[in-house]
Amino acid sequence: MPSDVGVFTLPWDPDLGESSRTVLVVTQERLHLVLELLPSFSVDLLFVDEAQSLAGDARGVLLQHSIERTIRRSPEAQVLFASPLSSNPELLVEDAPPDRRSDSFVSETVTVNQNLLWVEHINRKPQRRAVSLVSDGNSHRVGELVLAQRATTVPMRIALVAHALAGNNPGNVIYVNGPSEAEKVAKAVYEQLPALAEADTEIDDLRDLIKTAVHSKYLLADVLARRVAFHYGNMPLMVRTEIERLFGEGKIHYLICTSTLLEGVNLPCRTIFMRNPQKGPGNPLREGDFWNLAGRAGRWGKEFEGNVVCIDTDDESLWPNLPRVRKRSQITRAVSTGLDDASGLLAFVRSVDEVHDDSASESLFAYLCSRHLAGESIQALLDRVPLESERSEVESAVTRAATDLRIPVEIVTRHTGIAPVSMERLLDSFRRSGKTPADLELPLPEEPDARARFQESLVRIGATMTNVFGATRSSNDRRKWQLANLIVNWMNGMPLARLIDQRLAFNTSLTSARAIRDVMRDIESIARFHAPKYLACYADLLEVYSAELGLETAARPDYAMMLELGVSRTSEVVLMSLGLSRTATVALSDFIGVDEWSRTEALTWLAAQNLDGLGVPVLLQREIGDVLKVATRRAETAPKTD
Repeated sequence: MPSDVGVFTLPWDPDLGESSRTVLVVTQERLHLVLELLPSFSVDLLFVDEAQSLAGDARGVLLQHSIERTIRRSPEAQVLFASPLSSNPELLVEDAPPDRRSDSFVSETVTVNQNLLWVEHINRKPQRRAVSLVSDGNSHRVGELVLAQRATTVPMRIALVAHALAGNNPGNVIYVNGPSEAEKVAKAVYEQLPALAEADTEIDDLRDLIKTAVHSKYLLADVLARRVAFHYGNMPLMVRTEIERLFGEGKIHYLICTSTLLEGVNLPCRTIFMRNPQKGPGNPLREGDFWNLAGRAGRWGKEFEGNVVCIDTDDESLWPNLPRVRKRSQITRAVSTGLDDASGLLAFVRSVDEVHDDSASESLFAYLCSRHLAGESIQALLDRVPLESERSEVESAVTRAATDLRIPVEIVTRHTGIAPVSMERLLDSFRRSGKTPADLELPLPEEPDARARFQESLVRIGATMTNVFGATRSSNDRRKWQLANLIVNWMNGMPLARLIDQRLAFNTSLTSARAIRDVMRDIESIARFHAPKYLACYADLLEVYSAELGLETAARPDYAMMLELGVSRTSEVVLMSLGLSRTATVALSDFIGVDEWSRTEALTWLAAQNLDGLGVPVLLQREIGDVLKVATRRAETAPKTD
């Protein structure tokens, strides 16, 4: 990468916009934030990878909205979409302006040979399984497997079949339907494998990091002792990244994954095993997703061939979409499908005065309102609603929301995904509260009453905007207190292990395994996603309330930043902008003596530290070393100035 090109992943990076050329690698949420934080920001090239994510309910709506806003901001920009195994890429460019050239194509590149195998029961032979090879849509019996023992549970069945086929060899991925199942299957596979003949330093370093940075009782550290790991989206990024690296190098032999494997994680393997594959609870994997997943088996340049093993295919209840022939998937858009079948949208419109969860229907309604308020025609979108009466009902609801709006339009645009009527309800609750804006203000996380005040805010949001923080209850709601405590400690930089111990103390009936999963889920879903979304809107509407009372508003903290990153000091944000994970940043935070510094000052400080003496885990030392190497390399290649 040329030295004059700045690569950024954070909308809050203090150096964003300072480079002569910039590459920004972001999610749709972060792209939306960049557009809000940098009014003059424009792009020359917009590359949308995994474009099939446009189908993804609320996040799919946000992705489309963010793309459209970016193109309006930069009408001359070149836009590229990429989507694996898609049959209709032309859908992605159908909205291109008539005066712009657009094109689409389907790549016919053949990768490696893939063997599709079905593994089925044999009557009265509980330790044997029939294996069939599927070719041109037809199955051909090719042999039998002998299992090490009878399979009395589903995790055992998966583990025994996988081990019977793959043995102790590397390159095996097992796809399961959730974190709890991933852990059970990993433990079952572990039981089939021998202990390592000699220690592996890199495996041991990862185990040490997990025990320190996640929790001493996390099962992942145990199963790694026999080259088994599991991988799901809520795990800390540093841990996931190291698991992926060690699997790619053949040091982890079995990797049990959830649907994160469908969402851009690049994990080539030799064999992938599946049983009753789903994408979300109760949603059988569609054929397109199946073949996208199967594409991980035998990636070009890694293997000569790959195996896709479907277990228990003789049970139709497990395989309603039993694959036979490779098919490309149809790309869809959440905006279009939500209008083509408007039942969900209409249900929201008809109950718009009620508090809902964070639904795709509310996101779609907010998207329509935002475009309408921006002066854009939404007629072409409304024309997708099949029935005239339903079309008129949706249009009237959008028009009514715009007509009744008493808050600034820019706030509606800024908080896409939240319906204007929900914002109005929260603002009305401020007016009726009898409290001053100062009494309702969100605190800094280090303030002594921060937990109580955040709980009060979550209760108010729950009564007016959304029930994602728990059902509407009194101010003594234990769930909202639990979440208020979590988000305050998260913003204060509390390590994950301590957050988990707090949860165990809060609920003594929880097992360690359940508490670890629940805390990681709440961090990703609540602290890093829903809380910044709704608390940032809360803070903006509180400013509107202050303005109505003729009061001046002081500059406020960036709660969205603190919540998403899990730190609150600018010095820590700079470290993360350099490429450090939160895990590494938190490990260093007690030793940082300043609240603010530049990138150069942060790098100088990092280079001067005795990391081993500070007790920083080996893998985090390596991560910090990698950041320093990149910075040194860029400095060496920077053009010299007189």
